[in-house]
Amino acid sequence: MLNQTQKDFILENYNNGESINCIAKKMNVSWDTVKRFLIKENVSLQKNLNQFQKEQHLDSLFEKIDNDEAAYWLGFLYADGSIRSGTRNEITLDLKEEDLDTIKAFHAFCHNQNNIREHTIKRNGKEFKSYVSGFSNKQVKENLINLGCVPKKSLTLTFPSEQQVPNEFLYDFIRGYFDGDGYVRYDTQNHKYDIVILGTEQFLQGVVKRLDLLEIAKIQPTQSKAFSLAIYGKEHVYNFLKNLYDNDKIALKRKKQIFLQAQSGL
Repeated sequence: MLNQTQKDFILENYNNGESINCIAKKMNVSWDTVKRFLIKENVSLQKNLNQFQKEQHLDSLFEKIDNDEAAYWLGFLYADGSIRSGTRNEITLDLKEEDLDTIKAFHAFCHNQNNIREHTIKRNGKEFKSYVSGFSNKQVKENLINLGCVPKKSLTLTFPSEQQVPNEFLYDFIRGYFDGDGYVRYDTQNHKYDIVILGTEQFLQGVVKRLDLLEIAKIQPTQSKAFSLAIYGKEHVYNFLKNLYDNDKIALKRKKQIFLQAQSGL
């Protein structure tokens, strides 16, 4: 139940051009609570049509994976995204400073009306800067959970089913996950190449099964509680990366650049 102060706050800020999503976040209430109040007060939502359309887009994010961009960002969120547990509905993506362009791309994909936040991390006596794109939306959180991107996923993540990520968008999803939790290692002097993807054992087993990598991939535990999947051999590495990057519309530039640099020797 909204008190009078909250009602006045909503009306004042909405009439000044604030979006429903921004107002809800400032008040720490749900998007639906603000929207229902505005409708009850007979406030024309069309007056902020552009903002309203953006919020409708936000609500429909990740309802299903039916395009390559949604598949890519779902994969990235699987790897590096944070989905709050309990009644909190925040979805965030936090990447280091050199990947600011990727944060901006995610921000644009979500039509996020909040500001990208700068974040400083202190580790081993050094400071590292990162950038965060985040928003709060109950429906998007539910959509992501339905697609297997769950809260507290570091030890429980499983690979999505074909219903969650159709085969036609599978490599877009893998590219997103790879950009978050994978890398290419290559020794140019000896022409040795391999690919490493980190994750839970269950997730990596799903990668092997869905991509039919049983004969060329090896899963083993790391020093932490995670597991790694490694693909060895120049031909196998090339074929995997070619599937990732052929006709890609979006990819993390620094990781794709490694592939392009190494491609001549593969």
